[in-house]
Amino acid sequence: MKASLPKSARAVLLAAASPFLASTVAHAAPLLVDFNNPGDLAASFSDNGPGSAAVRAVDSGGIGSSGMLDVRQSDGSSTSLVYNGGSYDGTASGATVVQSIYFQWVENNAGSNQPLVLGLTGDLVNQFGKEAGATPAWVGGAISDKAASSVNTIQLNIKTWDGSAGTASYSSAITMTPGQWYYFSVSVTLGSTWSETLSLYEADPATGARGTLMGTFSSDSISTPLSSDSSIYGGIRIINSTGTGGLGIDAIDNYSLTPAPIPEPSSPKLAFLGAASLLFFGISRRKLRRKTG
Repeated sequence: MKASLPKSARAVLLAAASPFLASTVAHAAPLLVDFNNPGDLAASFSDNGPGSAAVRAVDSGGIGSSGMLDVRQSDGSSTSLVYNGGSYDGTASGATVVQSIYFQWVENNAGSNQPLVLGLTGDLVNQFGKEAGATPAWVGGAISDKAASSVNTIQLNIKTWDGSAGTASYSSAITMTPGQWYYFSVSVTLGSTWSETLSLYEADPATGARGTLMGTFSSDSISTPLSSDSSIYGGIRIINSTGTGGLGIDAIDNYSLTPAPIPEPSSPKLAFLGAASLLFFGISRRKLRRKTG
């Protein structure tokens, strides 16, 4: 005997399932935070400092002159931003996650720094990209002048941190132009070991179109504890610039994650789905009793 579900109960179940269905469809498309609104930073990222006051949203400049984050506000302290709108499953072997961002270069001081890092971390509340103490594991790609020998010379830098020790490998030197906008992407393919590819292009600030390829750098067989972590997050780390003679990055814009991370269900949604399930089974059992009694 088949127990049919009343229309009212079907409507409750559909309402409960809709947020999850919508998140699955959205996951197939890229996610873009364009920083065109002053609230984009606070709404989308866990700001884990310590130099967070130095990152300032402005409503002009950037790609399309529609707004950006100005990071030339500090004394070289770092700012750690972790996207908190969703996560990936680090155990999903074969899946690829691509992060990208636009940045404007300002003359650096040829120091020992990584002024910009994009990567993946298993932690929302601690500093992403730090290589000290008990910082949680992360894997990332950096714009680095750590091994460069002159002003306005950088290298693409693949970096890992397992919670207590790190690794680093570097591309050949790349010459940067002060005032120029660039597009930087970090592609990571998951598995028992991970592979990573970094790409750097010149970019047109009016349209965001990519121009000259400045360099690429890849590494395979990256071992990381994140490969067994079911919730990993995209992150940005910035060593804030002080302007000319500073640390290299003047502004950032248009942060992207492809595919979009899956939003983690909130407690109210889970409670609603649970109530809908109980309603479904309760109605089904009553109808079965009536038909078999």
